[in-house]
Amino acid sequence: MTRLLVALAAGLLLLEANAAPTIDFNEQIADLEARNVHIKTDRHSGAVRLIGAQPQSPIAVPSVNEVTRADFAGMAAVNMFGPMFGLTRPQQGAGGK
Repeated sequence: MTRLLVALAAGLLLLEANAAPTIDFNEQIADLEARNVHIKTDRHSGAVRLIGAQPQSPIAVPSVNEVTRADFAGMAAVNMFGPMFGLTRPQQGAGGK
């Protein structure tokens, strides 16, 4: 789990975030909250600012398991959650202009 968090943080730092179109993530947020995932949104814009979970109940990312390389696990999480944070092209990565 630590590998995934480190890879996710590194991936988010390296990605170029462009202004995302307004997309309603209420259904996805409700689904995550139903699984005891903690979501914080900006009270003015409604944009997601934090997604977190207790260590004993990690957030599942499809196609990621304990043998997945950290960089692949991080990008899978960024691709899954990045749009909620406003990323429009998370797969492009750093340096891909």
